[in-house]
Amino acid sequence: MIYGGIEKAGYLDPPDRPNTALLRPKDPGPSNKSSPSSPIIASPNGDMILKYSRLSSAETYYWKINSHLLVNNSPYFRVLIDPDKFSEGRLLAQQRTESAASDSLPIMVIPATPFTEMCGVDAIEIFLQILCLDSLTAGPNADEDDDLEALFTLNLKTQPLSLIARLIAISDWYSSPKPVKDALQRVDYNFGKGNPRLNKFDKPSLKMTDDRIRQTIAVATFMGLDNITKIMTHTLVVLGSKRWAHGLELPSDPYLPWQYFAHGLEDELYFRRQCILNTITDLQAHFLRKYGALEDTEETKPPASAITTHSFSQHRPFQCRAGLGNASQCDLFHLGQMTRFFALRAKTIFVGSTLIDPEFSPMQEEVEDGQEMHDGSKEQPSATLSVPESDITALIASMKRFPDYQVDLNHQGCGVRRRLLPILDGIEKFVLDGRGLLGVMSTLWQDSSKRLEISWKLKPRQTIPPVDIQSVYLKARGPRPSQTLSQEDYARVLFTAKKRIWEAHLSG
Repeated sequence: MIYGGIEKAGYLDPPDRPNTALLRPKDPGPSNKSSPSSPIIASPNGDMILKYSRLSSAETYYWKINSHLLVNNSPYFRVLIDPDKFSEGRLLAQQRTESAASDSLPIMVIPATPFTEMCGVDAIEIFLQILCLDSLTAGPNADEDDDLEALFTLNLKTQPLSLIARLIAISDWYSSPKPVKDALQRVDYNFGKGNPRLNKFDKPSLKMTDDRIRQTIAVATFMGLDNITKIMTHTLVVLGSKRWAHGLELPSDPYLPWQYFAHGLEDELYFRRQCILNTITDLQAHFLRKYGALEDTEETKPPASAITTHSFSQHRPFQCRAGLGNASQCDLFHLGQMTRFFALRAKTIFVGSTLIDPEFSPMQEEVEDGQEMHDGSKEQPSATLSVPESDITALIASMKRFPDYQVDLNHQGCGVRRRLLPILDGIEKFVLDGRGLLGVMSTLWQDSSKRLEISWKLKPRQTIPPVDIQSVYLKARGPRPSQTLSQEDYARVLFTAKKRIWEAHLSG
C-alpha cells in the first residue's frame, strides 16, 4: 500500500491515508509509484481502482476510490460506470464478478485527453478526493490528529491558485462542479498565499501577473464571489493581457477556461479596454485638432470673440490666451511641443509615412532577419514602433507629465497642460476607483437577461448622447435620465460615447 504516494515498510497493514499532495504539501506533486496492488488512497473504504496514463509520458497512476461516492457525486462517472452505457462499465462489472472471491479490486481506466493533460494529474487527484470526501471522516474512536477530513480541508484551503483553477477546470470537464464548489466554499478558500487584497483595486493589484489575474477571475466566478470578480476584471481591463497583444483571437488548440473566458466575457473585457484607449486617443485628437494638426470632423462656427487665422488652418480660432500679436507663433510652438511629447515621451501617437507599405523593407529580399550577411555579421530586425504603456494607469501618469513650456514669458497662461490635466484627472478617477468601476460582476454576466444591461459592447451605442467630462464626475448632456446614474453607468457613458465634449463651451 502507498501512504501519501510513498511505500511504507515495517507495517503489515499500514493505515489508508489521502495522497501526499495534501498531507505533505512540500512534495512536488502526486507520486507515480503506484500500482494496482499499491494504489494511492483517495478513499480509505474504496472498492475499485481508477487508472490514468499520461499521454506525454509512460507515467501511470492508480487511485483507490469509492464507486458509490463517485456515482453519487459525478454525473460523468455515473454514466461511465453504468454497464448499460459504456464498455468501461461493462468491463468493470465483469471484473467485479471475477474478483468476488479474491482480495483484488476491479480497475477502470480514465481516458486521457489533451485537456486532462493540461489540467494535470495533481488536479485530477484532488478532484477524486473531493468526490470521495465523505469517506475521509474519522471514526468515533479516532484521535483528533487522525481526522483525515479535517486535515484534507485544512490543506485544501492553502493550495496554490493555479492548482485550484485547474481543479475547477477538471471538475467542469467531468461534469461535476457542485462537489468541488461546495468543498471550496466550506473551507473558505483564500486564493493561495501572497495574494493582495482582492476586494479592492489598489496598487498591489497592478503587480499581479496576467495568469494570476485570470485564474483569480475563474476561481471567484466559480465560487460566486462577485466583488472579487468585479475587481479582477477591472484590473485586467486596466493592465491589459498578453493574450490581447495581437488582437482578440480564440485559441485554436485546447485551452484552459481562464485563457479565454466563455459567454462573451473575454470579448467584453477586451472591448472595454479598447474603449478606454480610444477615449484617450480621442482626447489627444481633440487638442491636435484645436491646434491645427488635424482637420475638424465637422464644421463649427468659432465664437464671435475668437481671433481667427488663415495661416495654417482656415477658420481655426487661436488657442493662445495672451491676445498678443504673436498668437500664431504661440500656437505653433505648443503644437510642436504636443506632437513631440505624444510621439516621443508618452509614445501614444506615431508620426510616419503614408507613402510606403509599413511591411516593406529594402533588405527583405536580400537577407532575412537573423541570417548571416556577407561579412559574417547578423542583420538585426528593424526597430519596431514605439509602444506605449500597456498599464492604463501608467499611460495616464505619463501623459500628466506634459511640460509647461511657453514661447516666451508673456504667454504663461497658454498651452495644453492646464487644459489637459483636469480632463486626465476625470478619466483617472474611473480607472483608479477602488470599487472596480470598469469590471464585470460574474452573476450578472452569466444571467443572459441581465447581460445586455451591464454590457458595454452589446448595449446599443446610439442611445448614448454626447457627454461632457468634469474634473471629478461625468454628467451626460441631453435629456436627463429618469434616475441618477451609477458611477459604473457614468464610466460606460464616457468610454463608449460616439462624441465627447472635452471642454466647456467647446465642441470636441
